[in-house]
Amino acid sequence: MTGPQLSVAFFLQMFAILAVCRLVGTLARRLGQPQVVGEMIAGVLLGPSLFGLCFPDLQKKLFPPDSLKVLYVGAQLGVGLYMFLVGVEFRTDVFASRVRSAAAVSVSGMLAPFTLGAGLALWLIRVPGLYSEKATQFEAILFLGAAMSITAFPMLARIIYERGLTSACKGGSSSRRSFR
Repeated sequence: MTGPQLSVAFFLQMFAILAVCRLVGTLARRLGQPQVVGEMIAGVLLGPSLFGLCFPDLQKKLFPPDSLKVLYVGAQLGVGLYMFLVGVEFRTDVFASRVRSAAAVSVSGMLAPFTLGAGLALWLIRVPGLYSEKATQFEAILFLGAAMSITAFPMLARIIYERGLTSACKGGSSSRRSFR
């Protein structure tokens, strides 16, 4: 693909991703779930697991293989900027007043993915070629559990933010909340 074609593909992909995330995120909120949970489900819906399985030709047109590297860079930039903004807006005074709630969300947000990863590792260690033959069961459990916990961190930050556990202004809402 040429540069202009990659640019058009990127913006079409971003439109589709943002539209589906917004739609499914809103639905998740109506069902009492954090918006970010709906956005994660939207990612599964648009990915090869569902969209690619049901409509492979349409998925290849919307997400041509040549464009996925550009989309990946854009996604990593977005996650990095979001985590930066979470750090900039983090208010220790608000966090201290809600430390129990934040700790409960944090621990469950890391423990659940770690446990799922550990359980999955017990099954995947038997799959030939997936892990090194030198890897022990304990190493596989630690690796996959940690990998799943770390990748859940931006989602955890978003849930803590959405629940108002870190940055609520006295007498009103923060400027970022007004965008929802």
